[in-house]
Formats: sequence, C-alpha cells, structure tokens
Amino acid sequence: VDLSGNEAKSFPIYVEVQDVLPPAIPEDFTIEADSGLISLKWQRNNEPDLAGYFVFRTSGKGLKGYYSPLNGEPFKENYYYDTLAGNVKSSFFYYVVAADTSYNRSNPTEKLSAKMPDLFGPQ
Repeated sequence: VDLSGNEAKSFPIYVEVQDVLPPAIPEDFTIEADSGLISLKWQRNNEPDLAGYFVFRTSGKGLKGYYSPLNGEPFKENYYYDTLAGNVKSSFFYYVVAADTSYNRSNPTEKLSAKMPDLFGPQ
C-alpha cells in the first residue's frame, strides 16, 4: 500500500515448514524374560505423525555406544518380542526410541535389562 492508498499484491512466496520436533519418549517401558523370549512393552505415543519405534539391544554391561538396532524400519506396535535360544545365559539391555514421519527421533527410554531364566539343572 502506498501513501495514496493504492494496493498491489506481491508475488506468492512458497515456504516449506520443516518438522524439527521429535516425538515424546515412550513411557512405561517394561521388560519380562521367559524361556527363549524377552518381552518389551511400552505405552503408545499420541503424536499424529508417529512413524513407529526402534528397539536397541546389547549384552553384557549395557555400555553406551554398543547397542545395536533390532529393526531397520520403525514399526507401529507398542511391544516387541525378542526370541533367543533357551540356553542363553547372558544379560541383555534394551531401550526404545520413537520416530516420526520426518525422521525425528525421541530420546531413548531408560535402559532395562533382562536375563533368561535358568531352566536346566546340573548334570
């Protein structure tokens, strides 16, 4: 608008608004071990653009940097079953990360550990 009140429209400008906010950390993360199976469960996130979850595992002392992803693509379920051989005696540490459709990832859940129960008596 000029001083005489004449109006003119500007050229349209296109703006891409990027999503840089990660999803919330999955809550109520629990773990249970049974013969050959470790069950992980957590509360489902409420973000509308949630792509799913990644699960990470390590064995031994649960040292930072030694966790490996158990899935390559995020999955929608709020549980994960890790099947292991029944005679495995190692402790395993797990955590879960939520991911949205813009590839933002939440901070990890707390790291929980489980050990397979000893089902075999001595010989």
